Amino acid sequence: MNMKERLASGLLVLLAVLTAAGCSTMADGRRRADGATLRPGWARTGRAAKAALLRPEVWVPAAGALVIGAAGADKRISSWASSKTPVYGSTDKARKASNTLISVSNAAYWASVAAAPSGPYGNAWLYDKAKTAAAGVAANTAAFQATLSLQRMVGRQRPNGAGRSSFPSLHTAYAASQTMSAWTNFESLRLGGTERALIRGGLDAVPLATAWARVEAKAHYPSDTLAAMALSSFLSSFVAETFLGGAPLRTEVLGRTPVLVYRARF
Repeated sequence: MNMKERLASGLLVLLAVLTAAGCSTMADGRRRADGATLRPGWARTGRAAKAALLRPEVWVPAAGALVIGAAGADKRISSWASSKTPVYGSTDKARKASNTLISVSNAAYWASVAAAPSGPYGNAWLYDKAKTAAAGVAANTAAFQATLSLQRMVGRQRPNGAGRSSFPSLHTAYAASQTMSAWTNFESLRLGGTERALIRGGLDAVPLATAWARVEAKAHYPSDTLAAMALSSFLSSFVAETFLGGAPLRTEVLGRTPVLVYRARF
């Protein structure tokens, strides 16, 4: 069995495991998309916006972009990263890596749809999966269109001079949107604290790696990629919470410390 066949077999096994997990329900007995609606109302929309803004995947990169911009460090970091390429080895390898990471984020998203708790197999299971998938596709489309609109409005020149579509980074926006949509599905599973941390950390690593790859490829400045992460993560979380809803507020215990996990019931 060659490497591609091994990888395909491994992916099939993983998909089978995730799909089996997707036959369960959330801690309160609901399916992932039981709270889905096309008319969320202002109260639910407001709570979804607040929850999205409080996610570290939103405010941390947003703060980073502001700090780098205020310090005038964009060009210095870009010049150093694209000349030294400390992580990817060359600008061409960095460019190829960013494309590969897009595929990784896409796979992570669809894996999360398979894993999302949708109850027993049947028509209700299929309908729940369809609603869950539709919310993610809508979020990714919103992130894509928002990024393209900002690129046209801002017109920032790329570090390599290849056009005026540097801000924000479309590659990073797409990776961040997909992985945040994935996390909103994974966090609805009945996971322990360690499992949640590992999955969330792995997902967050994808847009971070994509962002740095775009900087080393000399395709974007650091603030371009960080702004893209913040915007897309916000939109994906907002869409998921607004149109799908979440699990109830609950307390988890990490070691001996009770930690309040914010997932508002809508």
